[in-house]
Amino acid sequence: MNARLACPTASSYAPSSSPRNTSADALVPPGTSRLYGTVLGIEGDMITLRLRNAKTISVDLSEALHDSKSVVPVVGSAVVVTGKFSGSGTLHALQMLRAKSSEQLWDTDIGPQ
Repeated sequence: MNARLACPTASSYAPSSSPRNTSADALVPPGTSRLYGTVLGIEGDMITLRLRNAKTISVDLSEALHDSKSVVPVVGSAVVVTGKFSGSGTLHALQMLRAKSSEQLWDTDIGPQ
């Protein structure tokens, strides 16, 4: 039996001009932020996170830790935090995961920064 396999052409690998919409983007519900940053400090369930734009934010990990949806924070480590901002500007994390150490490998932030 001779089966013919279709070979992709060079145009099959051409970069898309459409905006990037990864499956991770689809998992972030409306009103929720997903931000990448570096842990600067830890105090109890709170961390200070330096974002890629050099701003710092306070992140409350209590819910994520309670639900076992957080890595253990380590000062100097890169993380991605998903959560909702309160009126005071604190990000209340629903989840925190490790991120690649190189900012060039981070995905796009979603939500206010």
